Amino acid sequence: MFSKFRKKGVFLYDPTSYSNAINFIESFVILSCSTKEEARSCLNYFLEVVGRDIETSVQALHIYKDAYCTAAERPFPEYCHTDFNTSIYLVDEKNTVPIDLSKNIVITKPWCMYERLLPNLKNIKANEFKYDKSNHFSTFYPYMNICAVWNVCHSISCGKHFKKGIIYSAVYDTETAFKYIDTDGRRWIFKGGFESDYDVKDFRFAFLFKIAKLLFDITHDKNGEVIDD
Repeated sequence: MFSKFRKKGVFLYDPTSYSNAINFIESFVILSCSTKEEARSCLNYFLEVVGRDIETSVQALHIYKDAYCTAAERPFPEYCHTDFNTSIYLVDEKNTVPIDLSKNIVITKPWCMYERLLPNLKNIKANEFKYDKSNHFSTFYPYMNICAVWNVCHSISCGKHFKKGIIYSAVYDTETAFKYIDTDGRRWIFKGGFESDYDVKDFRFAFLFKIAKLLFDITHDKNGEVIDD
């Protein structure tokens, strides 16, 4: 008998794959790219490929397993410390950005398929997608170029399917995260030791973070200013 409600699950990949992936990216940029422009083009390509991989596999997980993906709800650390007494919240919930469901990488995790999928498919097929400010919650991650949805996933998933609608997302402070957070693919590592490290739930998010950081370092100087070619 199939359950109408999916169990919470963590979408895990073998963390050792992270090392292989990072080694490939670094070797590719060194051996294949002769200019910064070539490196930028390749890194942006890899960011989109990995982002689309996460987008599709997280949304499809409920088809293959009796679980949904908690790893995609808030995939990156939301707080960091500059010292033992100063904590920074990395999500700007006031200044939102528009996310086009027909174009942007939007990671959703439908979970109540039997009761919610079909009504949303029928509604959005027949009508326009309606953004609900009080209910549709998500975060956009600049440089990683992904949007992670953490509330009302079914209607957004259907909006993506029909390529309809725009949602407005809170914005992650990726540049500050780059200053204070690192990863080895297994754990999120907080520089300075002002707070405890914790496990990465899916190595691909750590991989995205490192690709984005590499791209940021290529395009910015030590003060974070954009480098003119």
